[in-house]
Amino acid sequence: MLPGGTANLLAGTLGVESLDHGIELSDTGEARPLDVGVAEGAAGESTEPFLVSCIAGLPANASTDTSGELKERFGTLAFLLTGARETVAFDGLDVRVASPTTTWAGEATCVLVGNARKFVEEGGQADMEDGEFDVVVVERMPASGMAVEAAVHRLLGEGTEGVTHFRAGELHVAADGDEPITFSRDGEVATHERLDFRALPGALDVRVGDDYVPHPE
Repeated sequence: MLPGGTANLLAGTLGVESLDHGIELSDTGEARPLDVGVAEGAAGESTEPFLVSCIAGLPANASTDTSGELKERFGTLAFLLTGARETVAFDGLDVRVASPTTTWAGEATCVLVGNARKFVEEGGQADMEDGEFDVVVVERMPASGMAVEAAVHRLLGEGTEGVTHFRAGELHVAADGDEPITFSRDGEVATHERLDFRALPGALDVRVGDDYVPHPE
C-alpha cells in the first residue's frame, strides 16, 4: 500500500504513514489476509471489488462533486465543505437495504457499506478480517437537523437518532422508487438500480504497519 491520495483512508487503517513508509513495509511489513468486498449489479454488469467502502447518497455526491482545487487547498476538509453545501440540495434516496438478518426500507440520506472505514462512534473501526461489512443507514432528515447531527455525532454514533447500524457478510441495496442510485465505490462512481454485496474473507494479503489493529473493538 503506497499512499498518494487526499485522505489516504486505507493507508491510515493499515498503519502506513507515508509513501516512504509504504515502500519500507513492502519488504519488511507483516502480511495480513484482508477481506475484499465485491459489488455486483444487474445481469451483464461487471462485478467490482473494493477495499474501503461503497457509499450511496449524500457522501457519494459530495465526494464526486469535490473539486481538485478544494482538495488541494483543504485536503480531507474539502469533502466536509462540499457535503455541507450539498446537504441543502439533496433530495434523499428511496432505498431498500436487506441482509440475511436485517431489512430497512424508506427515505435515506445515505447508505454506507464499509470494509475498512470508521463509520460509527461506538463500535470502532470496521474489522477487515471478520468477513463482514460495517453497514450504516442514515434516515432522511431536514438540512438543519442534519447539520446539528453532523456537528454533535461527527462519526454517526450508534446512539444517534435515525441511524441504523449492523454488520453483514452479504447484503442488497436497491432503489425503492423510479430513480436509480449513484454509488461511490472506493471513489469510482456508477449508477445502478441495485447492487448485491458480498465479502470475500481473507482474499488479499497486504503488508501492514505496526499501528494496524487486526480486530478492533
